[in-house]
Amino acid sequence: MSCKEPVERLAKLHEVFTQGNTGLGQRTLPLERQSAQATYPTYRENVRWTMGDVVFLTLSLPAPRQVVPRTAPR
Repeated sequence: MSCKEPVERLAKLHEVFTQGNTGLGQRTLPLERQSAQATYPTYRENVRWTMGDVVFLTLSLPAPRQVVPRTAPR
């Protein structure tokens, strides 16, 4: 496994799930992205939406250590 694969997979997930301001289901829901605030332009993963009286949210919580090895691939 190449050390680039996890980074490439993460890039693909970002491409698919952080575009637009509506959900991806059959019934699209309006999403509020934290990146809409001028102070947080890069936080596209952090999203909230409301359904009825319930507020849902997603947060990106990076691990303290990265999954990509710091050494060069063999």
